[in-house]
Amino acid sequence: MKLSRILPLVVGTAAAGILASSASPAQALVFNVGGTNYDVTTVTGTYNDLATTLQSQVWWGNSALAQQFAQTVNIQLGLPNISEASPFFAYGETSGEPNIWYFSDEILQTQLQAGTEWTYATATPDASVPFDIPGGATMPTVGSLFALALMRKVKKSIASKTHIANPVTTTVG
Repeated sequence: MKLSRILPLVVGTAAAGILASSASPAQALVFNVGGTNYDVTTVTGTYNDLATTLQSQVWWGNSALAQQFAQTVNIQLGLPNISEASPFFAYGETSGEPNIWYFSDEILQTQLQAGTEWTYATATPDASVPFDIPGGATMPTVGSLFALALMRKVKKSIASKTHIANPVTTTVG
């Protein structure tokens, strides 16, 4: 089998794979807070077990920033805490107990027991998304478009080789 007949199949399969991977659920969602994109995800455990992780968050020590994150994320990461509250944005502690912001019909603030297991939000600056596209779909989308364009070009090239460009319309007798 000629390479020219296999190439569209390979390119088409690659494009389908790229499209399928871009449709799969992301491990983290991208949110823009204060002009910076962040991959926001969750961790579950007690404050005591997660203290190091929670205290390394960009909003730690800044109640207003934790509130802004909670408001922006809202319930887009689900309602994992008692099925009615978003992940908690821990921003400080009082007497060893975490202070948090969370969303549940409205933005709320409270203090939790450090030994109880909860779902907390974590964030890292997102450097992989060159444009403000939720879910980081930029690269899979561009790759898919490139693959489809390449497949079309190959298809046209094959078609032009199988057709006669200037058919003979008269015969010499």
